[in-house]
Amino acid sequence: MTKPSIISTNKPLPFGELSPLEFERMCLWLVEREGYLRPQHLGETGSEQGRDVVAYKPTDAGEELWYFQCKRYKRISAATLKKEVDKYNELAGADPAKRPDGIVFVTNAAVSARVRDDLAAYCREHGYAYDFWARTELDMRVKKHPAVVQEFFDASSELLERFVQEVKQHLEKSPPSAFGVSPGTPTRGIPQRLLASLRRALIDCDEFYSPRQLRSVFEAEELRPWQDGLPFADNVGEQVDVTISYLVNKRRSNGENVLTILLRTLGERYGPADERRNRLLALANQIE
Repeated sequence: MTKPSIISTNKPLPFGELSPLEFERMCLWLVEREGYLRPQHLGETGSEQGRDVVAYKPTDAGEELWYFQCKRYKRISAATLKKEVDKYNELAGADPAKRPDGIVFVTNAAVSARVRDDLAAYCREHGYAYDFWARTELDMRVKKHPAVVQEFFDASSELLERFVQEVKQHLEKSPPSAFGVSPGTPTRGIPQRLLASLRRALIDCDEFYSPRQLRSVFEAEELRPWQDGLPFADNVGEQVDVTISYLVNKRRSNGENVLTILLRTLGERYGPADERRNRLLALANQIE
């Protein structure tokens, strides 16, 4: 099958040119790279009862079961998506173990505020958490992951790199307060200019794009005491902010700052020729 071609970075990816099955498969790839655990593509069998993709979301309290409803539609209504929620209700009625904690609606269609509000109320009524990965949100999430773009679309390596850089620039422009970080308190002791450099450096780290990868960093002996309490967020900018907030005032018994340890651990994961290594190690020295 010929992959849809991409010739520009300033337009959404041509999701509508994928077959319905390829769209679901792309969602499977994306779910794994967004940090969900053990993703399964049930939609391929045709008897999934609305569960196109199933995966587990790591949280501070453990793992949550999430269902992903993948709709490659030009237009979509609240009524169409409510029918999928009803399927989950029927499934849970027959087997409570299959009741999801949350639902993600993935679609290449633009979803209006009215549809979102209507569906959100319906999900809350039935006790489900929910999220929307619609047209523009989906576009930004996919462009963060060059491997996903390359698997499903025809794009040059130069274009793939531009996608990644544009998404990172967008995230860097988002102020910490936009992600719920209280000014002053979480970053106490870090000058504002240094904080901005710190955020940029961490956003450039691959580990912050996946909760699973970030948690693996805390397998290091010096960081393991803080692994279980590590907070997780829904996007990379917020993940950077909550991680800084969590660690900035924590210290080991010898007085060493834990945020400094994280920067050094991250830096040492990159090779000598990778400029991220030098940036992270330099920041560790400045914060210490």
